[in-house]
Amino acid sequence: MTVEPHAGVAVAPLADGLRVRDPATEVDVVVPSPALEAFLLRNGLGRLSGVRPAGADAGGWGRAMRTTSAAPGIVGACEATVVAVVRAYGVVALVIGVGLAAVFTTADAPVRLVAGAAVAPLLALVVVIVHEAAHWAVLRLLRGGCAGAVVVGWRTCMVVHAVLPARQDRLVAAAGPGVGLLVSLGSLPITLGDFAGAYTSVVLVIVNLLGFTPLTSDGRRVLGVQEEQEAW
Repeated sequence: MTVEPHAGVAVAPLADGLRVRDPATEVDVVVPSPALEAFLLRNGLGRLSGVRPAGADAGGWGRAMRTTSAAPGIVGACEATVVAVVRAYGVVALVIGVGLAAVFTTADAPVRLVAGAAVAPLLALVVVIVHEAAHWAVLRLLRGGCAGAVVVGWRTCMVVHAVLPARQDRLVAAAGPGVGLLVSLGSLPITLGDFAGAYTSVVLVIVNLLGFTPLTSDGRRVLGVQEEQEAW
């Protein structure tokens, strides 16, 4: 069984392997010839000929989603981010919320605390969505309506794109923690008095603040600290 690249994915021979270009991200990657099929499947750039791929073995991301077919423009990027993040984390957030609410109910907590516990994981989900959507929206604003893709998995949540000029790269990097911080700060007055909700809001504020420090990938890009860029 062979693997066929999706339409628009260019594969060109080089002296030391094959150059693969993803049209959605404008990223070129050099892949050893024997590893091409696995690379295409793992990154959602190809399909098994004659069959419909299913499950983690075919897509490489399990229940996650690599969105390379988002509609052009900022709205399309935001919609695709919502779909990708909810597909990857939505059920987990819902289960955690129900579990926390059950614990608080068992402890005879007031209704407000029970409700706050149920909503806290969903608040975290919303902040993740706006964080990644902001990265992608600014990227498309700067580079065009089809730039970039979002990769969401159990251990991965990021927007991938071609190498950018330094100033643009800093703006794209700062957009995520910047918007995420605003939403997190805005949630503080709403969750005040709810133990789980307030705790979640504070943690989200701290996490997004760290996005402006060298401790995170976003922060290193914002500060212009050189590091090897991982495209995939």
